[in-house]
Amino acid sequence: MCKIYLLVKMNTMLKYRYKNVHVVLCLLLTHTLFAQQYFKINGNQIEYQKKGAGETYVIFVAGYGRPLSAFDSVYDKVSEFTTAIRYSRAGTGNSSYDNRNKEFDSTVAELDLLIDSLNISKPFVLIGHSYGGLIIRSYAKKHPARIAGLLFDDATFEDYFKRLLLLEKDAESIELKGNETSLKAYFSKAKNDEFKAMWNVWHSPDKWEKWFFPMPYIPTVVLTSMKITDAPLRNNAQLMKARYLAQSVWTQDKPFSMQIGIANAGHFIQNDASEIFIESVQLLLNVIKSSK
Repeated sequence: MCKIYLLVKMNTMLKYRYKNVHVVLCLLLTHTLFAQQYFKINGNQIEYQKKGAGETYVIFVAGYGRPLSAFDSVYDKVSEFTTAIRYSRAGTGNSSYDNRNKEFDSTVAELDLLIDSLNISKPFVLIGHSYGGLIIRSYAKKHPARIAGLLFDDATFEDYFKRLLLLEKDAESIELKGNETSLKAYFSKAKNDEFKAMWNVWHSPDKWEKWFFPMPYIPTVVLTSMKITDAPLRNNAQLMKARYLAQSVWTQDKPFSMQIGIANAGHFIQNDASEIFIESVQLLLNVIKSSK
């Protein structure tokens, strides 16, 4: 059992008990074969997977440079109780990178075109990990009527350096060095291009309102890593608290919202706290169903 920080906000008469809030430290990995499918989007072959059955679709959006396999630890389980969709952005996984455009607006448009290609007619849930959090927020801002709910998986935030530079004066150079180290271990032109796009979002305050505000008035769940690690921008309580407070903004002015800060989960909450992740998706779907 580990410590967690739990904040639940409800502005309706809806009552729901959140049960079994705990972290599984030993993760059982399963290996399942999925049928790969592709759509031609913006000149690239984009791979995606669709599994399960359920009225409210759940669409997973991975962090920067990551393919659809980033959600291997939770995808099977989520597909047992709803329709789950995940995809690899251009240049990641088995998706091609013939049209090498990783500008932020193009990345959001890629998700938009995938959703249109799937002919999803009813509002759906978006789940965004890390950089994927920026992508789903921008999509939800552009298409609020299409979104039933949002789940943020330790997502990054647009004012990243504005907040972290107050605590670490070398935050920008540390982040750049971290990307260079990552590329040495896993070189990818697409990953580097996505980092540049994310960097541009962090340094474009004049575009933040256009991209992200206002957020739609829909049920929202925020999962936040509170684990202090050796990573230079995650190595003390002050930095982790700053991340928690930055993500807590997304719970404001919602019909239902919840934020869970997990002390024993790192940046990949879907791996380190898979049960909490899966139960949070279930809770969000039950809230959406109950509010109809």
